[in-house]
Amino acid sequence: MKITTYMLNVIWMSFCLAVNVLSMELVINMKSDRDKQAWKSNKHIEYAQDMNINPMQSIKIDMLSNVFSYCLIQDKNQLKSFEESIKSFMNLRTVCKNFKESLTYKAIGELCETYAQQDKNILLKKVYRIKRMQPYTSLLIHAGADIAIENNYLLKKAVLENNAQFVSTLLEQHAYPYTQINKAGPIFSHARTKKIAKIFINNNVNINTTWKSHGSTSNVLWHIITDEWFKYPSDIMAFYIEQGVDAKLCNKNDYCLLHEFAASDYRRNTDDFLEKGKLLLKAIPEMINTLSKNGDTPVDIAQNVLKTLKKQSRFEKQCDALKQLIALYKEHGGISAQELKQKENLHNAREKQNCAVQ
Repeated sequence: MKITTYMLNVIWMSFCLAVNVLSMELVINMKSDRDKQAWKSNKHIEYAQDMNINPMQSIKIDMLSNVFSYCLIQDKNQLKSFEESIKSFMNLRTVCKNFKESLTYKAIGELCETYAQQDKNILLKKVYRIKRMQPYTSLLIHAGADIAIENNYLLKKAVLENNAQFVSTLLEQHAYPYTQINKAGPIFSHARTKKIAKIFINNNVNINTTWKSHGSTSNVLWHIITDEWFKYPSDIMAFYIEQGVDAKLCNKNDYCLLHEFAASDYRRNTDDFLEKGKLLLKAIPEMINTLSKNGDTPVDIAQNVLKTLKKQSRFEKQCDALKQLIALYKEHGGISAQELKQKENLHNAREKQNCAVQ
């Protein structure tokens, strides 16, 4: 059966009755003469506004449930009943502003909790990949549909689309944030805004989590630098450093973040690229001359990459950025491995000379 105009009128009248009951409670609870006088002079609307009261939102949830239960469609085919009920609720949201405010997607979902789990999951699989159907996805999640479909696709999609509200909804329903996305880091590490990163933290996600990537131990800072597809702004890197994510972590080749940053493909936005370099130098200044297993310092890596890029004219912008990075490294005491060795040899020679004098 479908929702008719008559049924909508019945629902509307039920709401009006509920509001009147609530209004009577307001009168009973009035304590001051000013309150009573306002009501007698037929200024109860102004009174409600003055008192910051929204009668619709003040109605108890069990009363709402009784009123809106008329929208639940009964059919021998339970899946069809579920679909038609959702359509009825969504149509009812368009009747008036108050209905729209009361019938949130969460409220509709909770009203549909009693439907079979299998039917909820079937409908979710129908709509979750369609962007314009996100309201249906949201209410189905609140109804209790399985949010872990396709290896937590919903949470991945929400994060990659920077949809903070949907990320929050999914985490409230216990979506798993540590699922790997194409072996390129867990879902939470793909947050590109501080707002979404904070949502993960507020939902007790451990942003200091490490994982294996190409045989090395990695974390969210390594992910930000090495990810090839999504360009992360410098403020998200600054945020993770402020939150205490380990910036001293090295990979299997003894590369520190300064090595990897010099070799990364982050040179398209020169200003942001250099800003990230400054953040790393501020976080780990003592690692500026760290030696890799091959005996290279971060300056060596930057110079080697520069030599390679110079061979192709289309990398002129990247070359300029690397030159600036090398200058920045040197400004903070960075030198090549050869210079480091010469410096050490000179230091050792001076120590021997001092010993001989003594």
